[in-house]
Amino acid sequence: MVDARLSEDFDQDPVLIPGAIRVDPENTNYWKTADKAAPVAVYCVKGKWVSQKQADYIAGLGFETYSVDGGLLGYQEFARAND
Repeated sequence: MVDARLSEDFDQDPVLIPGAIRVDPENTNYWKTADKAAPVAVYCVKGKWVSQKQADYIAGLGFETYSVDGGLLGYQEFARAND
């Protein structure tokens, strides 16, 4: 699970979904050494433009990718409803 929020969005709320790592979407070097055998789920704030663009980029490098519907906000809403 990859948090691909833009830096300004991450700085406003630096909480990660449990198990996620933070990879700045501008840091394309990260993906040069990442394990392509593991699928990658990507999220941003709302699960729209940023994470979908990042997922497309990663898929183009040969990774199995998913974009998390609703992003971090959707996850937080789900977690509150199921707490």
